[in-house]
Amino acid sequence: MQRLERAADRHFSKTKRWAALTLAAVLTAGTVGSAWADVQTTETESEQTSAGETVKASESEPETESAPASTESAPESTESVPASTESAPASTESAPASTESAPVSTESAPASEKSAETETAAVREETAAESPVSIETKGSADIQVVVRFDFRGLNPQTATYLSTAPDNPISHYSVTITDQSTGQKVYSSDTVKRDTGEAGVLSLKPITVKSDWNMGQPDPSTKAYKDVTKTYSVQVAVPHFKPLAEKTFTLTAYQAGWKTLPEAEKESGKDESSKEENGKTETGTDSAGDIETPDPVQIPVFSWKLTADGQEGGERNPIAALTFVPQVDVDQTDLTPVSLTNLTRISRPYGTALEGGTITPGFVISSFLKPAGKTNPLVLLDRASYALISSQLADTNLGHSNDMTYVASRNEIYTTPVKTDGVYQIIVLDASTLKVKRRIRVGQYYNSISYDETRDVFFLGNRSNSVETATVYSGDFSRKISSFHVPSNLIYQNCGTWNGLVYFTASEGGRSSKYEPVPDGRFRKGDNVVWIYDLYGNLLKTYYIPASSDGTHREIESIMFDNGRMILQFNENGRAGYYFINPEAAAATVSAPVSVQNSYPRDGEFQAGLYAGGQRIASVTNAGGMFTFSPVWITQPGTYSYQIIQDKGGDIYNTIYSGETITVIVNALYDPFTNKLTLSSWYQGGSTIHNYRITKTEKKKITKVRKAKPAVRSLSAGKKRLKIRFRKVSYAAGYEIQVCRNKKFRGRTLKTYWTKKTSRTISKLTGKKRYYVRIRPYRILRGVTYYGKYSKTRSVKVR
Repeated sequence: MQRLERAADRHFSKTKRWAALTLAAVLTAGTVGSAWADVQTTETESEQTSAGETVKASESEPETESAPASTESAPESTESVPASTESAPASTESAPASTESAPVSTESAPASEKSAETETAAVREETAAESPVSIETKGSADIQVVVRFDFRGLNPQTATYLSTAPDNPISHYSVTITDQSTGQKVYSSDTVKRDTGEAGVLSLKPITVKSDWNMGQPDPSTKAYKDVTKTYSVQVAVPHFKPLAEKTFTLTAYQAGWKTLPEAEKESGKDESSKEENGKTETGTDSAGDIETPDPVQIPVFSWKLTADGQEGGERNPIAALTFVPQVDVDQTDLTPVSLTNLTRISRPYGTALEGGTITPGFVISSFLKPAGKTNPLVLLDRASYALISSQLADTNLGHSNDMTYVASRNEIYTTPVKTDGVYQIIVLDASTLKVKRRIRVGQYYNSISYDETRDVFFLGNRSNSVETATVYSGDFSRKISSFHVPSNLIYQNCGTWNGLVYFTASEGGRSSKYEPVPDGRFRKGDNVVWIYDLYGNLLKTYYIPASSDGTHREIESIMFDNGRMILQFNENGRAGYYFINPEAAAATVSAPVSVQNSYPRDGEFQAGLYAGGQRIASVTNAGGMFTFSPVWITQPGTYSYQIIQDKGGDIYNTIYSGETITVIVNALYDPFTNKLTLSSWYQGGSTIHNYRITKTEKKKITKVRKAKPAVRSLSAGKKRLKIRFRKVSYAAGYEIQVCRNKKFRGRTLKTYWTKKTSRTISKLTGKKRYYVRIRPYRILRGVTYYGKYSKTRSVKVR
């Protein structure tokens, strides 16, 4: 009804407006009678208000037949109402005829009464659909993502330092933000800077992310818009800390309500013909109140909010704050722990710090920091024993002297660059005299230098912003070949090369006293590392040297190679320490074959001992025709000699032993990359211990001799001499005579003599002393001596 009333205002003059209202009253009235009363009232008001413009019935007579048709079609559908409204001007003259047919419409009045509310709602919806006001369903927001790190799980000093100290070595962080609905990265950077920090919580600089959304179409049943949710994942990384689980924040766009448009905005589409000639607009209402006030035009209102870290923010609050808790107990499975063996410790000349070093054919040369008013001290150690030989000042100023390297093919030592007259120069020393030979100009300072003889290239390192840049130069420094980065928050020192690999050294010292644990996450104060890289900048392995348990603070300075063995130099408690890395022990199996002439040795028939340096270190019996000893563990590179000696005897009544000694040589080579020893072995001289079966006759003879106990016939004394006579033993090859002033035959006075006769004169004795004498027979078979039993002891005093 409201729509019809507005349409009448817009399109009809006052004289014709009553006809349209009459038709509307007939269509929407509950009964014909009440509808007709409304029409009469409206007609009267119209005649009184617009005198002289009343339409006469005779003027509408030609079109009276069309009124019943309009009346009958009105109840069929509310969709036909707009069409009837549009045709009202053309049929206004037929209004009297239409009113005459009003009684005919009483039959459909109940149906119209039941659907009145539905028709009104449909008209409202149709009006809204036809409204010239557009609804914007798209939107966007600039979200400020604030990443925070909570270090309060560490001790208070560490937490405060990491969050507030200006010299905090963790200067940059990695942040990646991904739209989970599309999988697209909306932000990614490895260099996000710190912003503010307090009380152990550090905030990074805000990151702006633009989020767009589209509300789409409303729900057909409720006419309301569904919420639209966009989720973003945030991944962060702290250099060298344990990887952190990603967090998310969510933006939810929703319909916050409805907005009523002002009258001027609602009616902006009205036609100018709806105004009266005098400029006034008239709104008609009937006396019964059936002409309603126009409904306001409403449009949806959209808004959004954020949810971050499980906390829902306020409406249109653009801050998404995410707090991460870095974990410092990083898994160290990618580290290879190694132990050290000390070679020597020396006092530091002038108390200055040890800086670099190299190894020449005869010496270990170390350079120290330049003391005030002097050139750099150089210390020479013996290469074999690491004994201090001399200490002298360098021929020239070597600057910081952080590193040096030896080139064997040129017998020269190259130092890290020294700035002279504004130019950086590498100083080349004669390795024999340590005098300056020449200088090589380079474009910048490098704090490490190393030469790879196999490829004729130099490696130079330069540290900047927690990144070590390794540059590869040709052997004559004429061109740069390549470069790569070694990122770390540790204190980088220098490098060494071996077999085409680069070994970088670094320590957690200096600033590390402020950390518990230190920023790297895996290392504590006093820890040292050796990184191994290939020529292409790929990290292959990390050797981890834990801090000393005895309180010694070691800070690694340089790495050198002595035939592959890694030699490390440290500053430790005011002294210079020299160490080598202990390789993994390698097991050497030492063995030798056992043979028996014209036969095969029975397992367990023989026994042999393993000797090293004259000391018996193991015993074993034969098995499978071999003497095989338990593995001998070798812990250092070098050449080792072992002897296998079969014990005399074995099954003495069946075999005899040849008396051979088997020598096995084991060579242990060290590989710095694997930190393992490679073993090779060979026999020196003979390789088999031979044994022989004893014949029955030989066995009888040997048995006879072994059981024999010779009898002494006489013992006489002379001047500083004595003479012994004894009975013959069958099958004996000879006799052993022992003479001693101790009746237990011990001490320095014990003398042993041999004879094949049955008597022997012993001279050159001490006069006026008593001597004790005993004898035993022996027999030799295939180089093996078999002894019988000793006789009774006799004594005599010489003159």
